[in-house]
Amino acid sequence: MNIKIQNRNLLILNLLIIFSFSLGFILQENSSGGGLNDFSHIANNYNLIFSNQFSEIDWNKYDSSRYPLHYFLTKIYLPLDLNIIKFNNFLMSMFIPIILFFSLRKKILFHKIYNQNLLLLTLCFIFYLSPYLRTSSYWMLEENFGIFFIILSSIFFYNSFLGKGFNQYLNIFIYLLLSYFAFFCSQNLFVFIVVNFFIHINFFWKKKIIVFLIILTNCLFLFLPYIFFGDVLFQITSNVSNSRLGFNLNNIIDYFSILLIYLIPIYLLSFKKKEIIIFFKKKYLKIIVLFLLYLILFWNYESDFLGGGAIKKLLLIVFGETIYYKIFLILSSFIGIVILFHIVKFKDKILLLFVIPYLIFMTLLDYVFQEYLDPLFMIFLILYTNKFIQIKIKELYFLVFYFATFLISANIYYLL
Repeated sequence: MNIKIQNRNLLILNLLIIFSFSLGFILQENSSGGGLNDFSHIANNYNLIFSNQFSEIDWNKYDSSRYPLHYFLTKIYLPLDLNIIKFNNFLMSMFIPIILFFSLRKKILFHKIYNQNLLLLTLCFIFYLSPYLRTSSYWMLEENFGIFFIILSSIFFYNSFLGKGFNQYLNIFIYLLLSYFAFFCSQNLFVFIVVNFFIHINFFWKKKIIVFLIILTNCLFLFLPYIFFGDVLFQITSNVSNSRLGFNLNNIIDYFSILLIYLIPIYLLSFKKKEIIIFFKKKYLKIIVLFLLYLILFWNYESDFLGGGAIKKLLLIVFGETIYYKIFLILSSFIGIVILFHIVKFKDKILLLFVIPYLIFMTLLDYVFQEYLDPLFMIFLILYTNKFIQIKIKELYFLVFYFATFLISANIYYLL
């Protein structure tokens, strides 16, 4: 395709995606299904924190599992006006894919790999199609604050490899500061801090002073808030433990069923058709036996209306709560594991640094919601794998089509 025609098409596509994202705010789209329900307790939290001094806040009335840093940051520059706060959330969320693009540019500079800016920008704009990023943007929800800071921090993370001397440590300091902002907005983002910590230590291993400063700064940013605000943070953690935490092995089914949605496009872009056919031909007997064992292990899986993700909801529509629903749901979960195994074994082992910690985390919750993985899993892929930095135009069109279809399907489901 002529490069001018390609760029024109990509520009039109990007404008359509941005228009879609903006229209969603105007129409108050609720494509994840939880926006309207969650809005009430988020509004309660804003009223609680904005209307009281820190020492006067009754934390028993704080209705969230996340730490409250984003509420206090918002309080610095906004009045207690829910419409203004809503719009602020929307604007902040709109910058997430744009900042991700600049982070990706830094990553490419570090790896010395070339790709067209417009291709990379379109790749990042795909996040505007995430039902969960969109709903959180439109309904003043909490998730996007942590995502905003973790992506912003990644720019300084990659800068730290490119700088020298004081400038190098300054980038490390800013990266860590923003990372812990993300953590104290949303604790599940700690996995990004851990991954970056080991990458830093490995890269700077011979520079003992830098390694020491990285460890020291991590300890300070992690533990100082617990020293000064430990009573509040531990109370929030205790409230979560009493209401949400437990041990539910059945969440493994929901977790890998949800993960399958994001593994499918990655799998199809990572392997040629012939490679996939050969893999399943060689392994089909093992796969069948392992699936039967997996089916037996989780045969007592009990369905719940809450959580479980898109595949679960689709199967409930098709089969109802019948034996076929259970078999196909367990099958979707097992396929997710098989595909993950194939990708990890031959392509990207680093995925395990996301999948395993989140798997442990999910088994400790009462329910698994798709928003726990979307858009974090795709962000992890872009930041820590090289799968997308040399993406081709046809692959990009496929991703846009795939996630646009998912978004349209989610809207249809919740509208009907």
